[in-house]
Amino acid sequence: MVQLYGVLAVLTVLIPELIATFTLSLNSSSQEDSLPSLSTMTLLELRKIGKELKLLGYSSENKKSLSKRIAKRLGRKTSHLKP
Repeated sequence: MVQLYGVLAVLTVLIPELIATFTLSLNSSSQEDSLPSLSTMTLLELRKIGKELKLLGYSSENKKSLSKRIAKRLGRKTSHLKP
């Protein structure tokens, strides 16, 4: 009985995990020039991007607000470039 519960537990965790991984891989492969996820970057990396984008006050912001500003700026820059 314990082995049956173990198998059921593994299946209820692994199957949704595989479906999610497959779905995310489809989504990321459809984007040609995808940027690395801002949420996985360190604060140092975000501040470097903020400096390159010439954001005012990038050095005093926390990670969450800085990543929001970078995403907003990058979205604005690339939106007018697309046909």
